[in-house]
Amino acid sequence: MVRDYLTRSIAVVTLGLVALTAGCASHRAAHEPTSAHFGDEMDRIGRRFERLGRAASAGRWEFASYEAHELRENVEALEHASPPHDIAQTDLPRLAAAFLTDALDSLDSTVARQDSVAFADAFRAVSNGCNSCHQSVGRAFIEIPAEPDAAIPTLAPMHPERRRAETRLAGRTSGTN
Repeated sequence: MVRDYLTRSIAVVTLGLVALTAGCASHRAAHEPTSAHFGDEMDRIGRRFERLGRAASAGRWEFASYEAHELRENVEALEHASPPHDIAQTDLPRLAAAFLTDALDSLDSTVARQDSVAFADAFRAVSNGCNSCHQSVGRAFIEIPAEPDAAIPTLAPMHPERRRAETRLAGRTSGTN
């Protein structure tokens, strides 16, 4: 009788713990975002792009190859990212992924050949494309340097004329003038 009571008690406690654990897990899942924010994904891409450039500049081709692979994975994650609300009408994940996928092919090729000169040209082309996109969506203040060994984003003071142009562009994209 005592043995039956202990067996039933253990079973009840075990079921209770299982239910509690499942409840906590479902509560946690219900409160976690279903997708990353676009800006967070772009930040990851920027960090990988910076390390890729620095590794290639230092002739660390194996590390550059690793960063290029990881960068491609970050670009693929953009498909599931939530775009900023002020430019949600633009299909940013698709546009960025399409541009970056083509650009990454060029970078991968130069890394595989360990060609520093071609890499610098490919890096500059990717940087220019990133900056053009940032400008088109009113984010010109996020500036990617053209030099592979520079920190991303560029934080140098902006020329006053560029600041005025950026302010005008930001007013157009936000619906105010």
